[in-house]
Amino acid sequence: MDKQFQSLQLNLETAVQRANLRGESAITHEHVKNNESVRNMLDQRGIQPEKLAAEEDLQKLKRRMKSEEKTGKTHQDLASAGR
Repeated sequence: MDKQFQSLQLNLETAVQRANLRGESAITHEHVKNNESVRNMLDQRGIQPEKLAAEEDLQKLKRRMKSEEKTGKTHQDLASAGR
């Protein structure tokens, strides 16, 4: 598991324990409330995630950087050569 997922899972488990939630329905309701709160906070700050540009996958970026270190050529160098 990656660290972000573990952190999210721990936060959810902590919230469930703190609120003493029992059963799937209660936990689902809490989850939906939390998502709505996060979305409202983002909206208040003018952030709309669906309008943000997608970022390159971290694992792909790491592989590309490792390849560039080996070859000494950057992604841009290779793209320019193909024109």
